[in-house]
Amino acid sequence: MGPAAEPSHGDKTSNPEVLKWMNALAKGRKQLKELKLRMSEEQNSSTAAQRKDHCESTGTSKEVGTHEATSMEPAPSVEETMDSVLRRLKEKRQHFNLPETIKDMTKKQMALEKINLQKCLLYFESIHGQPVTKQEKSLMKPLYDRYRIIKKLLAAPSLITTIEFLDALNEDN
Repeated sequence: MGPAAEPSHGDKTSNPEVLKWMNALAKGRKQLKELKLRMSEEQNSSTAAQRKDHCESTGTSKEVGTHEATSMEPAPSVEETMDSVLRRLKEKRQHFNLPETIKDMTKKQMALEKINLQKCLLYFESIHGQPVTKQEKSLMKPLYDRYRIIKKLLAAPSLITTIEFLDALNEDN
């Protein structure tokens, strides 16, 4: 006899007693997660305070505890993060000498732009998560659209390569 199949979610929730246990389990998991987060924040703040005190007493740079100290500060607004992301993208384009419009980009330039967009989107999501509200979605839409377009263009076979291939085939015949 094979391994017993686990009951479906519907089977579990149809029994009121099991449903009660599942809800209690979910609640317990949520509380555990919140406790772990709170403990982590308390450890970070005490570590940052100790480092700050140590830096002040030794006269060394305060840069050492910057990460922990900034993690306790309130997150920037969505608009501020978006401005920061756009500024960073502009700087990267200037640094790599990338054109603003996708039409003017070579495949290599598109690959660089895709990586830069990807990093900026991941940065935004690390702070605010994926856009949920209508405002966040409309604010981030141009970046996501540009990323999607570049990704599709990079995945599609080049028209020039296809034409050259067909020409080579015709020459062979």
